[in-house]
Amino acid sequence: MKVKKSGLIHLTEDATNSMSEMLVELFKVDEHLKINHSKLASFILTEYRSKYFEKSKSRLVLAHQDKKKHLKDAIEALDVTEIEATLKYLDKIKKTDNSLEKSHKN
Repeated sequence: MKVKKSGLIHLTEDATNSMSEMLVELFKVDEHLKINHSKLASFILTEYRSKYFEKSKSRLVLAHQDKKKHLKDAIEALDVTEIEATLKYLDKIKKTDNSLEKSHKN
């Protein structure tokens, strides 16, 4: 297998701990393995891509959406009339929320 450097991957603390724990477990099975963090990560990614990626793609997208950028892009695509209608609607929602708060206080 040809090794191609892909750059540095920053893992969360949980992912780093999981990787170390998996390596320890593998070496318990066979102490003569020729494996390290990079080889294990490569194996896991290749397996995940071939077996699970398509099934979990929509969950990955939802988990990592940039909602602020999405909203900004959507707002920038609006024309003046649509922006005014949106502002009017938001003002209506704000007034409704305020009146609900007042009724709950009484």
